[in-house]
Amino acid sequence: MALQPVPQQRIVEKLDDYMSHRDYAGAERHLLYWLQEAQAADDARGELMLRNELVGHFRKTGNKDQAFLHANAALRLIDELDFGGTISAGTTYTNIGTAFNAFGENERSLELFQAAADLYENSPHTAPQLLGGLYNNMALTCIALGRFDEADALYERALATMELVPNGQLEQAITYLNMADALTAKA
Repeated sequence: MALQPVPQQRIVEKLDDYMSHRDYAGAERHLLYWLQEAQAADDARGELMLRNELVGHFRKTGNKDQAFLHANAALRLIDELDFGGTISAGTTYTNIGTAFNAFGENERSLELFQAAADLYENSPHTAPQLLGGLYNNMALTCIALGRFDEADALYERALATMELVPNGQLEQAITYLNMADALTAKA
């Protein structure tokens, strides 16, 4: 009997429930349990999704070593699955880039964000909110690297992109706040 892939939607819904209660320990147990199940079923797609979620989880909980462990495994899986040219790869690069930025690995973060931008900008299937969020994250990394002019250009791109998103005003407001923080950092 063939093993079944993990139920990704159900896993994410339960994860959202844990996170709505700020139950980080429960969320971690949940993700690690399903990671083992995906590996046992040889479900590489499920494993990629879970590794992605674990990167974000460990970023939020401040566990650099575990975030990087799962980041490197996710990058390996993108290659194994031959997903390198997909929107999913762009989302993974963005997620991992955000984690690298959070832990001060800004050069590596910017490389991953650029890889995501190359995918997103060259696909007609990219949702504008993915680009807007990416540009904001890239700009934050540029600020951390002291590359203020690049950050300004990215913030402008984020604003223009979020104009295309229904109810994108919140993301635009966040961009304006980030721009104000950039001015303070620049001074």
